Amino acid sequence: MSALRLNRLPLLIPVLLALLLGYLLGNARSELNAQSSFNLSWEEEELFETFWQVWEYVRGEFVDPNGADIDPASLTDGAIRGMVKALGDEHSGYLDAQQYPVMHEDISGSIQGIGAVVQRDETSGFLQIAYVLTGTPAAAAGLQSGDVFAEVDGLDVLDASQLELAALVRGPAGSAVQLTMYRGAETLNFTIERARIAVPNIEWRLLEDSGFGYVKLQHFNASARADLDDAFAEMDVHSLPGLVLDLRGNPGGLLDSAIEIASAFIEEGPVAIQDFDIHERILDADGSHAGLTLPLAVLVDGRSASASELV
Repeated sequence: MSALRLNRLPLLIPVLLALLLGYLLGNARSELNAQSSFNLSWEEEELFETFWQVWEYVRGEFVDPNGADIDPASLTDGAIRGMVKALGDEHSGYLDAQQYPVMHEDISGSIQGIGAVVQRDETSGFLQIAYVLTGTPAAAAGLQSGDVFAEVDGLDVLDASQLELAALVRGPAGSAVQLTMYRGAETLNFTIERARIAVPNIEWRLLEDSGFGYVKLQHFNASARADLDDAFAEMDVHSLPGLVLDLRGNPGGLLDSAIEIASAFIEEGPVAIQDFDIHERILDADGSHAGLTLPLAVLVDGRSASASELV
């Protein structure tokens, strides 16, 4: 995942004695091989030699202007973030101890935040508000669809990933967050008090022209299948001429939830096969088939990922 833009350190150009360098690299390689649960190729070991050179030089030579000690955990997190960022994939990311609870909230169906849904603008590449949930702090503050996130609590987030932005904007209910937003040529500042927000995961309606049922699923969280069953019951799905399942913009979620959703439409047999190289794990339909026999259309787009692709 992309790192937030911070003041860059001066370029480090290590000049070390050959004897000292050889000693450090020998220890680094031994430590790496001892801690690894897999064997590295010679080419991979050479790549890690460069990593350990920089690691040791930073630990030994960098002096913080404020006199703070270097935190090895911060260096490790930064290295991991850079590695994942190099994948160039919006849906791949690294969760540290602070960000993991944010993802857990996403799949639980309840969040503590401001109530704005975020998407990346395909033209500018910036993160912007897709829509604001009604009755939320974001709506009360006047945030609008299309507003671009520039800063959160004074931190530049123009290069942030969606997960990093969410970790900064969300926080305990009752606490405040300061946002700087771009709205066209305007720069707007907001101070918003966070609240606990129940996120609607399913929306449904009957399409006027055809009478088909329409169901949009936002996430594959722990309650997704129960929400889908409720929607089916409310629309009397068995009486309909057809059904549309909309997974556009759905980034995925829990694997178990994907199997449960797919099982509503697949009576029996494999839904997915996990290939672990050494062995396979077959994930069968769980027997909760909804008994549907009507025509079904599934909508996806470029932001339908993970569990959405599986289903």
